[in-house]
Amino acid sequence: MSTTRSNTEFVPEAQEVVEEFSRRLLELEAAQRSGGEDPEALNAAFRAIHSLKGLAGLFAAGPIATLSHSLENALDGLRLGRVALTPATLDVLFEAVETFAALLAAFEHGDAGPEIEPLLARVAGLLGAPEPERATTELPGIDDSILGVLTEYEEHRLRENVRLGRSLFRVHASFDLLAIDVGIEGLKGKLKEFGEVITYLPSADASAEDRIDLDILLGSNAELALVAEALAAEGVSVHPLVRDTGTAPRPRTAATPASEPTRTGGVIVEAIEPGDELDVGAPEVSLRSLSRTVRVDLARLDHLMNLIGELGIVHATIGGSAEGLRRRGAAPDLARQLSGELRTMSRQIALLQQAILDVRMVPLGQVFDKLARVVRKLGRDAGKEIRLNITGEETELDKLIVEELSDPLMHMIRNCIDHGIESRSERLAAGKAAAGRIDLRAFQRGSRVVIEVEDDGRGMDLRQIRDSALRRGLLSEDDLREMTPQQVIELVFMPGFTTRATPGALSGRGVGMDVVKTNISRLSGLIDVNTAVGRGTVFSITLPVTLAIIQALVVQTAGQTFCIPLNSVIESLMVSPSDIRTVEGAEVITLHGKTLPLCHLARLFELRTGTRATLARNYVIVVGLAQHRIGLVVDDLLGQHDVVIKSLGAALRQVPGIAGATELGGGRTVLLIDVAALVEEAVGRDGTLASVEASHGP
Repeated sequence: MSTTRSNTEFVPEAQEVVEEFSRRLLELEAAQRSGGEDPEALNAAFRAIHSLKGLAGLFAAGPIATLSHSLENALDGLRLGRVALTPATLDVLFEAVETFAALLAAFEHGDAGPEIEPLLARVAGLLGAPEPERATTELPGIDDSILGVLTEYEEHRLRENVRLGRSLFRVHASFDLLAIDVGIEGLKGKLKEFGEVITYLPSADASAEDRIDLDILLGSNAELALVAEALAAEGVSVHPLVRDTGTAPRPRTAATPASEPTRTGGVIVEAIEPGDELDVGAPEVSLRSLSRTVRVDLARLDHLMNLIGELGIVHATIGGSAEGLRRRGAAPDLARQLSGELRTMSRQIALLQQAILDVRMVPLGQVFDKLARVVRKLGRDAGKEIRLNITGEETELDKLIVEELSDPLMHMIRNCIDHGIESRSERLAAGKAAAGRIDLRAFQRGSRVVIEVEDDGRGMDLRQIRDSALRRGLLSEDDLREMTPQQVIELVFMPGFTTRATPGALSGRGVGMDVVKTNISRLSGLIDVNTAVGRGTVFSITLPVTLAIIQALVVQTAGQTFCIPLNSVIESLMVSPSDIRTVEGAEVITLHGKTLPLCHLARLFELRTGTRATLARNYVIVVGLAQHRIGLVVDDLLGQHDVVIKSLGAALRQVPGIAGATELGGGRTVLLIDVAALVEEAVGRDGTLASVEASHGP
């Protein structure tokens, strides 16, 4: 097996397993913090590590297999109550998550990776610690025929339910043999609402040859009548777990192995040893894979998207030819037929485009789960108790955007913990809960996705921000005096800005929020900040759903045509000369109660305007970069198009404000505007726009 093939197949799948393990640990910690337990999460964590061990062995990832094996033993000890689930235990398990990430990165690049011996010693120490004191729980009234077929773990969970004072029920269910998976999952979902599903046992009460009957042991605090009523359905009945259950262990023969049977999907399956007789009437085993998924490299999807873009150009060209035929009155029937076929082609191209975009989409939970680990670790390092509330983790974005979000979101969380959330004593003195709160939210807003990071900390002190900017020489005292509160808040995004006099363990070097702004700008995103002293701060990031295909607004100014990426456009409007006023030498308009600086696209590119500039109307395209908003003034709006970006030649590559070129059909080549570069230039030029942006009311 080649190293490349190993990396391609092993690393992505192993990462998914590690992320699943991490999610389950967070669930365990939440249950432990509330004084309860979550055996299902613990079981899932155990299964994840067991799967990882098998994968690592298959692909010869020795250190990962070794660590997985050690963790598997520790997790089994937790499942059986031999290891206490304490904060210290969780610390070791979370350390394993970070170590797995480092080992996988090393494996992918062929490096040695970190030493795991110290961690292995800590994991082994969990098993070597004294077992939690727990009195032996008797199981009166439970038939030995049931206890005889339970695994050690299942018997442990049975005793735990009795110890906790729960009632034990036997739920008898009959399933269609061809739809047993669907039936079991549906019933399991209902059972979980009432308590813990301890095990599934084959029932001796077979109802028909084409059905399979199971006895499900349930531990619950609910009354028998309530459970029976909720589960009332054909083939399902609920009974107290007493001696006369009708369930008996499967008979063993001399050829039957004495080891414990394995259960798969609720059915007991025993391995066939030499001497066992095969059932010749059994159906032939299929070699077909059960998986219906295929891993696809994003580069291949990018290539497909480019081909679709090229197809769109061909479509537009043919459409132009059809329109030419129609106008000349030549072959009107052919022109009509061609136009109809082009409409059909347009719909199919749009569907194909959307299908590929859907393949690229992944839930934000992939990033949010990692941030939960960051909050846990940084909060403990800072000596602060933090509660992270996550909503909207199912919201989807392009895979590339999700990956690029990791660093900016981590910096924002870090700043919330270090600068925003107060110490325990400060919070109590202010009448707040001892534990700080960080809310991480994601939701769809039109064609964009909004991510909000909110803390309930001390908020931003504007005077402290001004003093820090002055002390570090970022702005003069006169400049700071003229700034509005919103402008002062936005100083936190300046390179080198920090309110700390000396760097701390988490922040204070003046690079965090600058990284946030840079990364969000690279993703054609916007960022807004709202803060209230003593109440907290909200960072709001608005992002396009995907960057895989560019939808562009086609505009014209000074006789030249340009494309502006639609994911950078906030809105467009028509203005008259009377709407425009001058503030500190810069043209502005009032929009939604705020002052919006204007930039004439023709002037930015030093184009001759001719007589067009004297017309009584102009169009303003409101664009944004990170925290900045400006209005680009153009002469006409020509519509929207899906475009494929082409790289520029050496002569034009260094021209500021141009991101590339594209074709609009009919052989027309049009330049694509680099909104980020234009906004940076416009805001930074002479400081004029920077001084008026958001500085004046209506």
